[in-house]
Amino acid sequence: MLVSNQTAEQVPVFLKEEMTSAAAKLKTGKAPGVDQLSTEAVITLIRTVPDVFLDVLNQLLKIQEFLRTWKEAKVTLLWKGKSMHSAASYRPICLLRALGKLLC
Repeated sequence: MLVSNQTAEQVPVFLKEEMTSAAAKLKTGKAPGVDQLSTEAVITLIRTVPDVFLDVLNQLLKIQEFLRTWKEAKVTLLWKGKSMHSAASYRPICLLRALGKLLC
């Protein structure tokens, strides 16, 4: 967790084990976000080229930035099974990008 008075040099870096552990905890079989990149794809990419992702995450941590695009969500309405003509028959859900979930 970042504390507001920490400088970039004081912020600890992510370890490869922490990143792979976070990736393993991502829920699979869920709908992808705006980028259509599934959590399964992110997990596979992290296993294949972990150093690339580790570098990106650590650079973002160093500059204390969370990419704006990782915050974008796709809102989808789920039908509850009642009247299709009533707004109360739908439940909105936000589909987030799998890459952004690594830092949550």
